[in-house]
Amino acid sequence: MEKQIKEYLMKIDQYLKPMPASDRADIIKEIESNMMDMKTQEGLTEAEIVKRMGSPKLLAKAYLSDTIIKSQGISLKKFGALFAFCSVVGLTGMIVLPGVGVTAVALLLSGVVTPVAGLMKLVAALFGIDIPFIVFQIGNYTAPPVLVFVFSLMTGIVLFAAGWGLWKVTKVYIRVVGSGFRKLTATDI
Repeated sequence: MEKQIKEYLMKIDQYLKPMPASDRADIIKEIESNMMDMKTQEGLTEAEIVKRMGSPKLLAKAYLSDTIIKSQGISLKKFGALFAFCSVVGLTGMIVLPGVGVTAVALLLSGVVTPVAGLMKLVAALFGIDIPFIVFQIGNYTAPPVLVFVFSLMTGIVLFAAGWGLWKVTKVYIRVVGSGFRKLTATDI
């Protein structure tokens, strides 16, 4: 492999560092294969191939966005890919994505913890135990344990739905940014 192509692939590998090594290797092999096809089928020089491929940072960003969008659910791998994507997207990615992503996860967790706390209050009350730090209070009114559970269940559903919606917004943002890059390079690659 020639020097410019090797350096180009090394830069992409650097931008994809947060991804698992096996995924990075697959992506690098795919890009290298595309570059070799350009060389053999189109007779392009090393410099022409690198120019046609565009910025290694933008190409890595497109692969990171695809990784986040295609995987289902929320996982540690996806969360890591999200932060890797932030690092190559730029200023908006460094502010918007972590803020929205972390808030989404916090809301999802709160949506689970809130009803569990209400259930703990209810079960404790059935055994005659008071848990003073689990309270649902509006003004001077303090709800009894049964209502604490009902209110915490409703609040948990709202928090979980908000977190899920925010996670979807995060994925849409990534899809838009990634598709913008793909449109930009579709005619060049």
